[in-house]
Amino acid sequence: MRTIDFKFTNPLETQAGDPIEKVTLREPDAGALRGLKLVDLMQLDVVSLHALIPRISEPHIDKVTVKQISLPDLAELGGELLDFFDPRSS
Repeated sequence: MRTIDFKFTNPLETQAGDPIEKVTLREPDAGALRGLKLVDLMQLDVVSLHALIPRISEPHIDKVTVKQISLPDLAELGGELLDFFDPRSS
């Protein structure tokens, strides 16, 4: 299973007050993609990214914390996630 290691330029803070400076995202399986449209993810739809990231992140980023991701970090992270959908990037 492929993974992506990502370091935030603007660290997140969990509800418990713990900082999250980096995260590992695993390649989503069919279960992680439930209820999402691939076309929305490929267009970097913010709502879709906010739904997917908590499902595939380690450490776990909950639905509240994921909304703290800065726009530059979200755009870069979304671009990296697109590699999971490209069979040539294996």
